Amino acid sequence: MKSAKDFISKNKLEDFIKFEGWKPNNQLNEYYKSADVFVLPSWSEGMPNALIEALSCGLASITTNVGMIPNYLKDNHSALLINPKSTEELRTAMEKLILDKNLKLKLSKNGI
Repeated sequence: MKSAKDFISKNKLEDFIKFEGWKPNNQLNEYYKSADVFVLPSWSEGMPNALIEALSCGLASITTNVGMIPNYLKDNHSALLINPKSTEELRTAMEKLILDKNLKLKLSKNGI
């Protein structure tokens, strides 16, 4: 976390990236609805509640193809699935969603 926060500070990204931490259930929808994209680059998962919540709020999502995730989500259809620990794939997926508004809308619709 420290290295991520240092990177954000060094590159003057404070207005664009926020680490919110744990939020109570009654505040979750507010945070999901205010986001542009949901990113969950886990190394290991079952079927994460945070991903289900983000998808149900219509957030285009990037996540790793671990645990039960690839059993329920199809890459480039309902989410962008990347390999765990691949910073290059994560960067590419984030660029795709920034540059391709139609893909973002498609993932948002199909993710729900």
